Amino acid sequence: MSTERLIRALLLAAVPAAVAVAFSPPNVYAWAVVGLGAVVGAFPAAYLVAGLFDE
Repeated sequence: MSTERLIRALLLAAVPAAVAVAFSPPNVYAWAVVGLGAVVGAFPAAYLVAGLFDE
């Protein structure tokens, strides 16, 4: 597992997480749960997409 690929995947997974947090209720705990759930849910796909950019 490449560190560079992992970082790219986390950055890619942060995009849908930010959108999910933006549409979540205005509660700090809700933001944490929704954000963490979105990152965990989007990470596998983001990791595969980040693999396309490895040279």
